[in-house]
Amino acid sequence: MPFPKNPAIAQIFTQMGRSEELGTGIRNVFKYSKAYSGSDVVLFSEEDVFVTRVPLMALDDTSKFGLNENLLTTEEKNKVKSKEKSKEKSKEKIIQLLNKNKAITIGELANLSGISIGGVEKIIRQLKANGIIERIGPDKGGYWKVKI
Repeated sequence: MPFPKNPAIAQIFTQMGRSEELGTGIRNVFKYSKAYSGSDVVLFSEEDVFVTRVPLMALDDTSKFGLNENLLTTEEKNKVKSKEKSKEKSKEKIIQLLNKNKAITIGELANLSGISIGGVEKIIRQLKANGIIERIGPDKGGYWKVKI
């Protein structure tokens, strides 16, 4: 049976909700590794220290990377679907705002859409990469061209 090196500190973190009880974390590591990468984790020991390698892939588009939905609970599946719908709605909102005002700034897009500046920048990068929008001219004085 595993024991923490400092049980008093481990108990405090568990009570604060910052750690799990002993033994539950490794089950989750195995469960989610299979769900997200389709393969098992690799565990190896270096004397008293155990090292875990979890083979993960980027999950921007779960269907693209073959998320193994059979290993997910219904609640987890619903969260994935909800997140995908939310991303699509955010992209649509940005495109609508760009159609209304071609000279709009990233900051204005963030304020009007309710998305963070970083989120807007990420969506803009994705839309540009997919050829949906194009920036014509410089950052100051240029405008957005929506191609769809």
